[in-house]
Amino acid sequence: MRVSQLLSVSLLGLVLAALPVASALADPACRVLHAPLQPAGRDHGRYATEVAGWRLEIRNASAPRPAPSFNDDPLEVQDVGGRSACKIEGGVWEAGTFAILPGPRRLLAVESSGSAVDIALYDLTTCQPVRRLPVREGVVGFENGMVKQGGDCRGRTLATCRETLTVSASRLCH
Repeated sequence: MRVSQLLSVSLLGLVLAALPVASALADPACRVLHAPLQPAGRDHGRYATEVAGWRLEIRNASAPRPAPSFNDDPLEVQDVGGRSACKIEGGVWEAGTFAILPGPRRLLAVESSGSAVDIALYDLTTCQPVRRLPVREGVVGFENGMVKQGGDCRGRTLATCRETLTVSASRLCH
């Protein structure tokens, strides 16, 4: 899934209220780096990406067909320098719904449970959950170092939304 393709989910109306207030000055070490998973081989058996010194990898249960989403297989997270490796168990993810926040060493994932969608933040070194932010109707995507949410959407991209909100990376890092 490319950056232009975004996960159709609920508007994050309460997310802004749930996030802590960031300092007035942007933290230069705090940025959102989109980390879309790509097929790691011709058979589509595994999908992976490497961003900011971190490798994300997941098995594709529907191989040799491409995966539209990943259901319940653990996401493997590894520091490319070999200092840490862990797994995030379960979850329903689409390939383009991951981002790395290298400053605070966080993984941001848009997760679906069937009846709800959350933005989940995990510690990259331990894979332990840090925060879950409920998502309301709309679209969620990553663009220009920001998490963007759209509401009143007619499709699966921000371009189809009548309303958009932006959450700066610094609001997710603190």
